[in-house]
Amino acid sequence: MRTICFFNSVENWGGGEKWHFDTSLYMHQKGHKVLVITHEKSELLNRLKDTGVPAIGLKVGNLSFLNQAKIDKLKNILVEHQVGCIIINLSRDLKLAGLAAKKAGTEKIIYRRGSAIPIKDSVLNRYYFKNIVTHILANSEATKNTVLSNNPTLFPEENITVIYNGIDVDGFLSKEVNTQYYSKNENEIVLVNLGRLEAQK
Repeated sequence: MRTICFFNSVENWGGGEKWHFDTSLYMHQKGHKVLVITHEKSELLNRLKDTGVPAIGLKVGNLSFLNQAKIDKLKNILVEHQVGCIIINLSRDLKLAGLAAKKAGTEKIIYRRGSAIPIKDSVLNRYYFKNIVTHILANSEATKNTVLSNNPTLFPEENITVIYNGIDVDGFLSKEVNTQYYSKNENEIVLVNLGRLEAQK
């Protein structure tokens, strides 16, 4: 059985990191060979410590893809762990992990897109999406529809798959909720939005 690698170098905790945590843990519990590679100081690495999910912390930055030693180090990790599929969460991670995975002979190099923001039509992106990435994983139809809006020929649309973020319904419903933030009137309709308070959201 080949290993599924999740690569995410974000130090803080957010939606993408939660997805990597939940998905890698779920697949590990189902008996799949899983490896998480993340930043050595990341919250993701910290939360994975007591789960049994194999995880490696690396020092990764925006320009790591220019460092041949780091590319080779990551390539060797992928070869050692017999990685057959790598899921990459960020464009900056794609530059490093994509190159390393290509050199390692990884069969599936998947770029996960978690926000409905078009991919920039840059020379670098055109190279990566035509020569490195084999599949794109989108978290919604809206995200899928924006991926190629800047360049419809950037990547084969048939290799873009939508998989919605999973929810542990039983776990959610079993949680005891004690905090009441607002009491609505009898005939009042309350609309709620959860997300960061910024222009992107």
